[in-house]
Amino acid sequence: MNTQRATFALSLATLCLVVVLLVIVLRREPQNPNPLALPEMSDSESTGVPTHLVRLPQNSQSSFISTPTSQIFSKGISQQGGPVVIRPSTNLGTQTEPPVAPQPPRGETAGVTTPLVVQVSQGGATIRGRVQWLGTPPRQKKINFDADPHCAAMHSTPVFAENVVVNENGTLRNVFVYVKEGLEGLAFETPKIPVTLEQRGCQYQPHVLGVMTHQPLKIVNDDNTLHNIHVLPRLNREFNVGQPNEGMSTLRAFDHPEVMIPVKCDVHPWMNAYIGVLEHPFFSVTGDDGSFQIAGLPPGNFLVEAWHEVYGVQTQLVTVADQEAKDVSFTFGKN
Repeated sequence: MNTQRATFALSLATLCLVVVLLVIVLRREPQNPNPLALPEMSDSESTGVPTHLVRLPQNSQSSFISTPTSQIFSKGISQQGGPVVIRPSTNLGTQTEPPVAPQPPRGETAGVTTPLVVQVSQGGATIRGRVQWLGTPPRQKKINFDADPHCAAMHSTPVFAENVVVNENGTLRNVFVYVKEGLEGLAFETPKIPVTLEQRGCQYQPHVLGVMTHQPLKIVNDDNTLHNIHVLPRLNREFNVGQPNEGMSTLRAFDHPEVMIPVKCDVHPWMNAYIGVLEHPFFSVTGDDGSFQIAGLPPGNFLVEAWHEVYGVQTQLVTVADQEAKDVSFTFGKN
């Protein structure tokens, strides 16, 4: 009996001791009505700026970092026992605002310079000249029309390929001469009148031609036989149009400058032509006297290029003053 009383008394004393220790521990815990909110701390006495403790990921070198509250967050801590809500501070003190890029005038786009639209002057500068041939003219290849009796019936005399045509005066035909550089920043009005490419006598006429971007190109079938126009550009959209009947016509246009664009007829393999597409009207094609003329130019320095389908390109730097006429010559030949 005495043993049982002693055991009970010891248990009661142990329980009382545990309660006392628990009360002591609870009194030492800081009073924080929101267990999820982080307590505020003070920076050094020199600043006195309140900070928040921010917990870092476990792989960080430190478990907490101390950041001034007034620079990062406002005191937007939820007091409802839910998740901590942190709102960006509207009072960030003195800060250097990033530079603001000036807004372009209405109608313009940032980073894009609007080209200056100019009119081609009738009294402007002129670059003119001839394309000479050096050496013995190559023998032209005769075209065989036997594959299409309609084509053969259109010709009573031999017809020759136009890839290399040396004129009687020793000049070269079908050379595309144009201003390649020197007109940057200028824009020119696109003509509304179409440039015509004819299919006549089962040949493209002209063999070489020029057109401006977005200018209509009218392709006409003058023959009583099937033709198709297969245009093979690198920068523009390819198209292949059939024209089975005489008198048919097709309108097309090119969006991008490109020198040169080959044209062929898949029905008649000997038919081919070339189109030069430019953003300006300063180009010319040599004819039966080998001459070219580029008129209406503004004064300046220009890189002029002469292109030939067999013999490649040549360039010259030409300087013209206002209303000046400058003579230039190119020479191609077969060594």
